[in-house]
Order: sequence, then C-alpha cells, then structure tokens
Amino acid sequence: MTKQYYKSFLSSLDSYSMLPSEPKRGVAPADIRAAKIAEYKLQKTLTTTIAELESRFDDEDIRKWSLASIELAVIHTRQNLRSIETELELIAQRPSPATVAKEEITADSDRLDRIPGSNLSKTGPLLSREGKVLRPFVLTSKRKELQQGVFRPDHALPTMSVEDYLTEEIRRGGIEVPTEEEGSKGRVKTGREEEEEEDQEMKKRREWDEFVETHAKGSGNMGFNRG
Repeated sequence: MTKQYYKSFLSSLDSYSMLPSEPKRGVAPADIRAAKIAEYKLQKTLTTTIAELESRFDDEDIRKWSLASIELAVIHTRQNLRSIETELELIAQRPSPATVAKEEITADSDRLDRIPGSNLSKTGPLLSREGKVLRPFVLTSKRKELQQGVFRPDHALPTMSVEDYLTEEIRRGGIEVPTEEEGSKGRVKTGREEEEEEDQEMKKRREWDEFVETHAKGSGNMGFNRG
C-alpha cells in the first residue's frame, strides 16, 4: 500500500511535468557510492535553501520554496521506494515455513531420543554388525543435570546459616568461648563506665588536695615530737 502511494505521488508530479529527472545509478560499488554522496549533498543543499526561504518567506520566494520542497520530497520518496524494493527481495528469498520445518525434522532425525513414536526396540544390543543403531540411547546420563545447571548461579549457594556454622565450630572446638570471669576481664568498657571511673579518680585527687591544704606537713607527728 505504501509503495502504491509513493508511485502515485511521482505519477502526479510527472503528469504536471514537475518530476525531477532521476540521476543514473551505476552497478559498480564505486558508482553506487558516488551516487549516494551526490544525493546526500543535494538533499542537504535543498534543506538549507528551504530553511532560508522560510526565514523570510516573501511572495517572490513562494515558487522557489515550493519547487525546492517538491524536489526534496521526491528524493525521500525514491529513497523509500528503493528500501521497499530491497526488503521485498529479501522476503522473496526467505524459505517457506514448510521448508524450514522439514529441515528441522531432518536435522533432528539423527537424535533417537527425539524421534516421536520410534519403533526401535529399547532392549538388546545397541549397534548391529554393520554399525546401524538398533535402539535409542543417551550419550550422557548427566544431560538433565547439565540442563538444570545452565541458569544456576556461578557461586556455591550456602548450605547452613551463620548461627549454625558458629554452633558447629564451637562444638568442634574451632572457636573458643570465654568464661564469665574471662569475659568480665577482657570486656571492653563502655563510655559511661569510663566516665564514672574518671570522676572517682578526680574525686580522690580533690580530697587529697584538700587534706594537704588543711594539714601542715608533719602535723601528724607533732604529738610524738613534743617533749
């Protein structure tokens, strides 16, 4: 539908003799690149011209603005048509769903564990003398285990809590638990306890200073020194 609208737009311009001629595009990679560069430069020039005309937009410039806008729209239309043609070519080369399903079945036909309704015997020898498979088999018994381990974490998950680990270590003797007496000796004092000790020490110093001031040196022995 979009392709038809684009073509209708170009046909309308052609009927009014207003369709700009399309530059020839070569087949060689260098020619294609050169055509793209020239088209990009023309598109940039038209965009600048349209912006300049819109800034003043006099009556004399209406025709120039209209022609430049039409030429720019034609460039965009032709670019979109080329993109649509490229997409249609890719879609045409896409294999049909029936072919894809057939290829998937053929690819899985060698996997005996995925053949629905297999008539092969599940007992007896695995291979015949000619090397033909006689019954289904699994290459590894850890297949489901490996499938389940794809999305598991890289690290090992814990098997016990921290409390359980400490209890077990204490039971095994790996961690020594201090007694109450040792705990009281080695216990770290709180800030309040340290402040109380400092207050007691300061109180003792003040009492001693007061005693020294009120009692002269040697006054305690004066009674014994009297004759």
